[in-house]
Amino acid sequence: MWLYIITVVSLLLVLAMGSYLLYIHVKYKQLKDRYSSYLYNTKDYGQYMPILNMIFNNLRPMQIHPGEEFVIENEIDGGRMLKISPTSDFLSNLGIQDVFVVNLDRAPDKMENMISNLNNIGITNFTRMQAFDGKTEVHIMKQELPEFTINDEDGLKTHQEFIELINYDYVGLGQQGCTCSHLYTLKFIVQNKIPAALVLEDDVCFHPLFQKLFTTAWKNRDNDGLVFSLAFNDAESKICGNYKRPTWVQYSKQTCACYIVTYDGAKQILQRFSKKYFPILPCADDLPFLSLRNSYKLYYNNQNSFDGYPRHCGNRGCGIVTTPGSEGITSSISNVNKSI
Repeated sequence: MWLYIITVVSLLLVLAMGSYLLYIHVKYKQLKDRYSSYLYNTKDYGQYMPILNMIFNNLRPMQIHPGEEFVIENEIDGGRMLKISPTSDFLSNLGIQDVFVVNLDRAPDKMENMISNLNNIGITNFTRMQAFDGKTEVHIMKQELPEFTINDEDGLKTHQEFIELINYDYVGLGQQGCTCSHLYTLKFIVQNKIPAALVLEDDVCFHPLFQKLFTTAWKNRDNDGLVFSLAFNDAESKICGNYKRPTWVQYSKQTCACYIVTYDGAKQILQRFSKKYFPILPCADDLPFLSLRNSYKLYYNNQNSFDGYPRHCGNRGCGIVTTPGSEGITSSISNVNKSI
């Protein structure tokens, strides 16, 4: 009797598992066929094992073809760029001519706090980037950024499976607005042929010795680098133990909270995420660094120097720039992302 029950249950489990794998296979193939023009990696690991492809060989959108460059369809007037202070500083002397702080109109307090923080570490030449409100400015984003596929709410729902297919984070109106704020900044860099710029959101915290540590690190960078990320988050707070000096490490997945991008790096990012390659824009944190081989992140065991400086930054052991602790203050643009 028991043998009979065990046999039946086993057969049912095998049947259920087979049905599930068949469902995944069919859905995966339908999605891949639907978005085939956007994908470059369509290798399969056997007719009945698409799940292995998803696990071990994540599909990514097409890479930039050699010789293909980003083409500006409509120049932006730069009206969303407000110069706060034009005074030359140590970054200017290092060849980083511009600093852009991404900040929403609804959060003037965060901008005031950033002005104070930047001045404290010796950065006095910076510009406020008036961030897009993803919920109310879809039409404006389409006008300013016609090179990209910008969706309304229904369009985002329609193409959400593309984001799942390539294993990027969920995208809503808020995330799209955040992404477009960074794309606008990058387009401004390319349009104005800015050699290198620092882009940051309005919630980051700087190491008390940022100027000294960064100056030394920047002079020792790889001159072929295109993107240099500076910020660490909670998930990365304990991975810098062996780096007693600030060290650039090649990196792929990074936060866009604080990064330096060169003119060529900005062009490649813009080209990569243009409407030719993406039917839906990814979340901003997936934006700046994926598939740019010459991207780096600054590792440094800071001996928990962020402990209490300032309080909302948490106790992070990594880097010279950090984003707030999970229980702390977040950037104005991140707040919008969570609310819409």
